[in-house]
Order: sequence, then C-alpha cells, then structure tokens
Amino acid sequence: MADVLLLNPKFPLGKQKWIIGGGSNRMYPPLDMAWICKILEKEKINFKLIDANINRYSFEQIESFLKEYDPKVVLLTSELYEQYRCFALRDERLSIHRRLIKLTKKILPKSKVILIGPHGTVLPNLIFQYSPDLDVIVRGEPEMISVELIKTLLKNKTLRKIDGISFKENNKIKHNKERQLLLELDKLSYPGYHVLEMDKYLFYRKKNSNVRSTILMSSRGCLFQCIYCFKKFMGNKFRTRSIKDIMKEIDLLYKQYKVEHISFYDDNFTTDKQRIIDLCRELKKRKYKLTWDAETRIEIVDEALIKLMAEAGCINILFGIESLIPAIQKTIKKFIDIKKINKVAKWCERYDVFPCMATQLGLPGDSWETIKRNLKVMKKLDIPIAPPLITTIYPTTQLYNAAKNAGFIQNDSFEDCIKASGLAMTKFKDRKEYFSALKYYHTKIARLNFKRNASSKNIIKKLERHGLKYVLMHGFRMLKKLFGVLGNE
Repeated sequence: MADVLLLNPKFPLGKQKWIIGGGSNRMYPPLDMAWICKILEKEKINFKLIDANINRYSFEQIESFLKEYDPKVVLLTSELYEQYRCFALRDERLSIHRRLIKLTKKILPKSKVILIGPHGTVLPNLIFQYSPDLDVIVRGEPEMISVELIKTLLKNKTLRKIDGISFKENNKIKHNKERQLLLELDKLSYPGYHVLEMDKYLFYRKKNSNVRSTILMSSRGCLFQCIYCFKKFMGNKFRTRSIKDIMKEIDLLYKQYKVEHISFYDDNFTTDKQRIIDLCRELKKRKYKLTWDAETRIEIVDEALIKLMAEAGCINILFGIESLIPAIQKTIKKFIDIKKINKVAKWCERYDVFPCMATQLGLPGDSWETIKRNLKVMKKLDIPIAPPLITTIYPTTQLYNAAKNAGFIQNDSFEDCIKASGLAMTKFKDRKEYFSALKYYHTKIARLNFKRNASSKNIIKKLERHGLKYVLMHGFRMLKKLFGVLGNE
C-alpha cells in the first residue's frame, strides 16, 4: 500500500546525439520525481516511485503495480526531466500518458491523477482534451507545487488556493494563477538519489569507455531573450544553489555512487562568473578523478575562466551559436561576436576542453543562401561545429507567437508546432525542400570537421594528448561517418 505512486512512464528509446560521446540509448535519472520524493519523505507521506522507463516495464506490469500499491494519488510526468527544455512534441509522447491515465482510472476510479511536465505547462486545455480522465495539471517547476497538491488531495481539501495548477471542478477546467518561481534553490537542495536505482543510470561514453555519470542542476533560469528558447518552465530569472549545497551533492555522487562524470544541467552555466570560480576552486581542492561538461554562451566566458574550468575537470562546453548571419542574429535576439567565437574555441582547445558549437536550421530568414554564407564563415573560423538542429517551435516562446501571427500556426496544438518547425518565416517552400537543405548542411559541416581534424596540426595535437591508438581509432570512425557507413550508432 502507498498513499502516493509516482510513475515515470516508459518513453520510446532514441538516439540522443547531443550527449557527449553520442549515439547511445542512455537514460538519465528522473530528478523531478526524486526531488518530489525527498520532500514527501520529509513530510512523512507514504509513497512509492516506479521508474517504468529505466526498467522498461510494460503496461501490464504497471497495471499490477497499481493494484498492488492501491494509491490515493498517482503522479505522472509527460517528459524526461533532461528534456524539459527541449521536449518532444509528437503524439507518441501524449499517447503514453493518456493510456496510463485511462488505465489508472479504470483500476482505481477514486484515485486522483496528477500530470507534471512541459506539455501541460504550455497547453493545459489541450492536455485535458487529450486525457479527459486527468484530474490535475501542475504548471511550471513541479517540486513544491506537487507536494502541496498531494497534501491537499490526501486531506480532501479545495484546490482553489494552490497556485500553479489547472484542475477540473464540476466538469469545468479551472486555471489557478501562476506560481512564483522558487528563488532559494537551497530549499530544494539535491534530489533524493536513495529512492532511485542509480546503478541502472550511471553510464556515459567517453573516449570509447564506459564511465559512470549523471546530470546535476546548479542553477535555473536564463536572463537572455532568444526568441526560440522555451522558458516557461524555469523562467527568465537566474537563480542559483549555494556552492556548499552543490558540493554536498557532488561529494555524495562521487563517494557513494562512484560517479566519474557530471553534466551540469543549467541554462547558462557561467552567468555568474564568480560562482563558477568558487565552484572550480572547491572541485580542485577535492582532487577528485571527476570530469564534467556544461552549457553556456560565448559572451560570458573568458580565457582565465576556461583555464580554471579545465583545471577543475571540465572536458566539454556546449556553446549555442545558432547562426553566423548578422540579420538572423538580430531577428532571434542572439548577438554573437564572430571574432569572439574563434577566440573561445582556441582557448578551449588550448586547455584540452572540447568546444561544441551548436547550430540550427529553420530560423526566421534561413535559406539555401544563408546556409552557404554560414558555411563560408565556418570555414574561415576553423572551429568544431555540431551538426545543425531543427529549429523547433515551442508554445509560449516569442518564435511561437511570431509564427502564429504570420499564419504558420493556426491552432494552439503540438501538431501545428511540428508542421511549422523548420519552415515558419524561412525561404524553404515545403518540408521536402527543408529536409533536403538540412541534409546538405549536415554533410557540409561534417566535411569541414573532418578536414579540420585530419589536418597535420590537429593530428599532432591529438597524438601528444591521447596517443596513437586514440587517433587511429577516431580517425577511422570519422571516415566511416563521413561516407555514411556508420549511420546511427
């Protein structure tokens, strides 16, 4: 028996190429669920967490869990935690939780079903339409709201006073006001890892070897105004955890769970430069055999900071450069000094940090001509460029509103977002032309990267750093990728 059952659904496996080392069907721990469990534990609420995703449980197995634990409240998530910022729009995601909600209500008609995650946060009316058996949607940061909601449901009290939820009352959908962002993240602290089967998640490919790794959130929110970014979840206000609290989590992960690599899951890791300096100093003091990576922006790093990050174990930094066309940069509100891109890449390589420069195709104004202009600049820069991503249009973003005003989105639906993504306000006439352009762009970038890595200067660097075996192995893999033999790993 359990008063509350938290269920992480079984999502389709996918090739998550954005993970460093790439190409693995790996899964990160559901930190949203682990945070909620930790707070429920403090509140002395009886709960059970079922991770159907990592265990690949079938619907029949989930049905048996529902019968076994007979919960009063069932909490589901609509998306993997690490993909909250770039969530899947396709119906297969929605159909999973729709089926689970229907199953729960069939077995336990009196139980209340809660849905957390980005889908209900942006389009709650649509989610209720998809899943008429759903009782409550948590909008935005789920941890504190979910616990307050669960306590209220268990006491059978009114939901009208809980900010940040949408619910049904007398067959009508009610939307309570937005919840204030959690400003003091130390109140949340780190997730309840003890409720997770951590050994099942700790896998990471680095230099062709298996390394135990996980993700860690040290801050939330982004101060910048890029029109395509989905910020409804974490907001525009930059909020941080204390260095002391972050180091408690790192100590736990390293000592108890033997984690060897951490991916910092922050919007812009180096927003507060002094915070990163302090964190790196603490990491250096520990002398852990620990590597890590992070995401940030070109304009908020300098050489001294990159050097310190490298000394503290950083091996990879993801920078979003998106487009190198000034007119497009102006449109998307992301102004980047091209000279600074080159400097940052050189600084990273100087200290053996891989600079991953992320690009997109499908931004307003994109065309065959902008692809060629981007490639021309990339060639001059001589820096490693990541394969272009499809510009995805998420509800509530500035790009979504622009696409809607321009007539590319007719209805507030995920289906319309999918149809408009990559095409809205570009010069590609249809999806066939767009994907032809994307393939061309992808191939050209791959060739630029190959030529760069195959240069005598870079081969010598890699020989000095990694040895002959590494260079021969990775050179062969690059050749196979370039000529399409390897395909999806």
